Amino acid sequence: KRRSGPRDRDSLAALSFRVASISHIGSRFPLSDFVAVKGPAEKAFCSYNDTCVEPGRSFQGAQNAVALILFSSQGGTFLCSGGLLADTDGSSVIPYFLTANHCVSKGREANSVEAVFDFTGSCNDRYGQGNYPRTNGSSIKASNRTSDYTLLELSQTPPGNRTYLGWNSSPVANSNGVGLFRLSHPSGAPQAYSEHSVDTSKPTCGSWPRGDWIYSRDTLGATEGGSSGSPVMNSSGQVVGQLTGGCGFNVGDVCDADSNATVDGAFAAYFDAVKPFLDPGNGGGGGCTLLPKGASCTADSECCSGSCKGKPGSKTCK
Repeated sequence: KRRSGPRDRDSLAALSFRVASISHIGSRFPLSDFVAVKGPAEKAFCSYNDTCVEPGRSFQGAQNAVALILFSSQGGTFLCSGGLLADTDGSSVIPYFLTANHCVSKGREANSVEAVFDFTGSCNDRYGQGNYPRTNGSSIKASNRTSDYTLLELSQTPPGNRTYLGWNSSPVANSNGVGLFRLSHPSGAPQAYSEHSVDTSKPTCGSWPRGDWIYSRDTLGATEGGSSGSPVMNSSGQVVGQLTGGCGFNVGDVCDADSNATVDGAFAAYFDAVKPFLDPGNGGGGGCTLLPKGASCTADSECCSGSCKGKPGSKTCK
């Protein structure tokens, strides 16, 4: 064993650090056990583990792309869902990750993100078992409350066999009957599968206008707290949005598809803000060619930050 002398102590002192906060999660993963994701035989509960879904359902590789994320904010620890997105530059792999703005919108929150992949369980398993692949840290590339999106770049390349989801910037918010599906982590449980159908007859919530958001009816399974940020995909497995939440007359019951709508931020509505990263050949080689911070603007889609604020006639990119 090597003993440390005065010089060694000085060197160690120069490397000192401060613990800003501590979050205790507990002995069981995930964070809570108050909601179980049950199988199709239990009709009173409407969430399905992906392993409970009958054969023939196409997951389009999404199981390897979707992750549970843990992050710190305002002294607490929270969880949401999200998924890896592909860009059009085939010469490299950048771990872009889509989630919701109401989950992660600040740099410190992004820095604290821990993404947990392959968190699945057997049918009826509420906890899952095993040591799951994960990454630590991320940075925000684009984010906005309008359409409730945040595009992150993970600080580490996710280990294991990963799928990077494709996307489609064609609007679907006003295309009644378009079929959608997703994988998410409701209440921090193992991956759950759900299907939805765009429903233009659903009433809208005032702050979530149709077009910037997609309103759909649950046709199989459901979403819950913790599902927020999960990518919603079309039948080809292309991302068209990410989960904001529910809107309706009985949102306390996530199984009431008649009274409630599932609401996703529309990828088509904010595509211009993420295009420089996801489509670099047409958007500036991965950097932002939109308006910089402080520039005059008229719409969020004109700004690198995805945020155009101020009084009419004098708005600037924030």
